[in-house]
Amino acid sequence: MEKILQLLTARLERELKRRISERVDFMLREIAYLEEQENADLHYLQRRGWSSEKLQIVCCMNSFYQIVLAPLASSAREEIPEGIGEEIPILYGELRFDARRAKAIREVHTAFEHLISRAELPMDALTFNRPGDFVYRTARRLRDHESEQ
Repeated sequence: MEKILQLLTARLERELKRRISERVDFMLREIAYLEEQENADLHYLQRRGWSSEKLQIVCCMNSFYQIVLAPLASSAREEIPEGIGEEIPILYGELRFDARRAKAIREVHTAFEHLISRAELPMDALTFNRPGDFVYRTARRLRDHESEQ
């Protein structure tokens, strides 16, 4: 887990690294609490191959996404009104929001989603706020899939 966190945060400023680490620590404490409480959904996932290491990786990827990538991606959506940030650049401090920047951010976002897919993680691994939510939804999805077969 430390290696993944280092790779994700290597070029970030100290404050962002700290925020991501704090979020990961919070999430790992919640997973430990679920384990302590013998949470049925967590145990179900563990029996289906969701090791502690895999859950730690999900927490790292989610934290990086929520703190760094999602805010950038929201400024680069393709659905924004035509002209705003496309033909007419928006300056925010030293940042310039324009078509070129938006395209680059969309490419990074797509590459990150591809990484999640290659790791065989569900896409909602990026969007949960609390690990308990992710554990519940993933266990529910697996149970539904098993009942369909």
